[in-house]
Amino acid sequence: MSLAFGLSGQAMAAYLMDSYGNPVLSGYGLKWNTGTGQRLVSPITPSSEVQSANWIVSWYEWYQGRWKGVPSGIAPEVPVCAPAKDGNLWLLRGDAVAALSDAALAPAGRTSHQRQSSPPLGHCRIPLGSVVVFPVASSLAVFGKSYCDNAVKEIRNLVDATVKEAGATIEGEALEPASLWRNASNACFPLWTPLSGFSVQVNESEPAPLQYAYADGRWVALKLTAPGKTTIAIRNVTVNGNETPRIVEALYELEVAGTR
Repeated sequence: MSLAFGLSGQAMAAYLMDSYGNPVLSGYGLKWNTGTGQRLVSPITPSSEVQSANWIVSWYEWYQGRWKGVPSGIAPEVPVCAPAKDGNLWLLRGDAVAALSDAALAPAGRTSHQRQSSPPLGHCRIPLGSVVVFPVASSLAVFGKSYCDNAVKEIRNLVDATVKEAGATIEGEALEPASLWRNASNACFPLWTPLSGFSVQVNESEPAPLQYAYADGRWVALKLTAPGKTTIAIRNVTVNGNETPRIVEALYELEVAGTR
């Protein structure tokens, strides 16, 4: 995962189409269901600070929880999507994929803009009427509880300082920058993570368990409004100081299941 902010819709659409080189991203606009004349998906934003935090916490509880019971050094299987614990919320992997290396981005001397697309990372079937939430670019800090205020500031500053690009397309049409939202809450949250058995030094006190977290980045929520299939592509680029840019690209196919 990495950190990023949104590009303009027009620039992002062209950039993703060039980068992926995939016909499904060739700019047909948001997919419409020909029988009902309705979009398959509609971007929405959280209705409150609490909801933005709850959606992010739900995603991290699901993703980090996949490591429970897995031996150290072994990566667990993480599904493309899964239902959250409450209501009609579903969670998509989003940017939780490996960053692309220079070799992968530029085989045979091609630039990243000329790289041919890989197939979708996976297919996900989600019930009609659900809301699916995923990170386009995200960052998580884990710490002792007393460090919460500092961690919130540090993560937000890091997002602002290191991000260069982020965006998503639905069937080749870029989401408007306003559709990408951040964590509007200052509240830290308890979280089980693979690091929960380690400790950190907090204000020169005794080591405290890594049991609290804060996350920020760029997130998307989509309301599934009509049955059918649609494709989501995401891309982010993060640059930390003089380091080589870290690039993440992912392509997912969603099937909206049900009848209106």
